[in-house]
Amino acid sequence: MTNIKEKQKNEVNNIKIPLKVLYDKNLSLKAKGIFSYLMMVRDDGYETDISKLYNSHSDGSNSIQSGLKELENSKYIKKKLIRDEKGQFQKHKIAINVSKIYPKAKIKNDIKTTHNKIINKKTKKILREINNQHGLYKIYNQKKKLIYIGKSKCLGKRIPQSIKDKSGYYFSCTITKNYLDASMYEAYYIGKEKPPLNIEYKQSRNSNINLSDLCFSELFPYYQEVI
Repeated sequence: MTNIKEKQKNEVNNIKIPLKVLYDKNLSLKAKGIFSYLMMVRDDGYETDISKLYNSHSDGSNSIQSGLKELENSKYIKKKLIRDEKGQFQKHKIAINVSKIYPKAKIKNDIKTTHNKIINKKTKKILREINNQHGLYKIYNQKKKLIYIGKSKCLGKRIPQSIKDKSGYYFSCTITKNYLDASMYEAYYIGKEKPPLNIEYKQSRNSNINLSDLCFSELFPYYQEVI
């Protein structure tokens, strides 16, 4: 128990709050305090459940909302609507705008995303290699649970878009001989594995298509941290 408490204490003491935020004259002390708390409780993706703010402080909801509004107007944070695997509203998250608070941490030619993260270097190379390839891909959440299956004529371009649209984190893929094969295997795997975000197939039964399974790649993490 002592070791756990000591570890938590060290983690709190090692939090680095960007001076750019603390010295911003356009922010109130309340907004700066909220931002400091967000930096303390944020996950590896610089995101925090908004419920943590309301459940951990004595401030009223109006007071917290006004502080968040200041940070939003200054583009230090943005709110995200999180849906569950059935597409229904689940919760709100607050995402820290990393490119705003750490401008010097930008990596040349890397692509910024709505998650305020940068594409993993290894993943970037893989996407370039399969950019103009026909094939099938699978999208997974942060718990490595399959959430979506898709096909594309240009895998390297389509996978990033699906990661963004489906709030995915990992992916795997396979190349097919042509787009027709990709279409057939898409129906086959959706019927077989029933990914929750393939809404158009939710009412269908198992696919009657009988195909030999394809060899998919390993799971690749799409994002890497900026710092």
